[in-house]
Amino acid sequence: AGMEVDADASDPTPTNSVVMFERGCNFPIVRRVTLKRSGKFTVDAMYDDSAAAYQYPEGVSKSIATFHISAPVDTDCKIRVNVKQDIHGSLTLSSAQMVEEIPEEEAAAEDGAEAKADEEEKKKPKLKKTNLEFSIVRPLDWTEAELQREIEVEVDM
Repeated sequence: AGMEVDADASDPTPTNSVVMFERGCNFPIVRRVTLKRSGKFTVDAMYDDSAAAYQYPEGVSKSIATFHISAPVDTDCKIRVNVKQDIHGSLTLSSAQMVEEIPEEEAAAEDGAEAKADEEEKKKPKLKKTNLEFSIVRPLDWTEAELQREIEVEVDM
């Protein structure tokens, strides 16, 4: 399955796309992709063109799910998106996080005496991770209203 970010409706060619799950890969597995985005954006999960070689029906939508992610509007920030393929082969967005690097001065002030001892060693920059709100839309999902309507039809039988 491939992932596509912010495809334009008038030009369905992906602006940014990557194949994240190859056919026959082991699962459950989580794959991570880091993006630079601001504001609300979408990530589309879909079968890639190689699906036709494995008897994927022609003319059927290749969409698996659409993930709507809300990031801060003010500036482009690093957004880390974790997509999980579960034991049943279903895709879901396990998390979406904004990742900010904490400047060395602030990190040193927080660590106090430990920072002095570690100055000789080269250490990784400290990262601040903020979870972002997201929603998942699947082509075959029913809305709550549709589900209630069908339940009422079943009860009336």
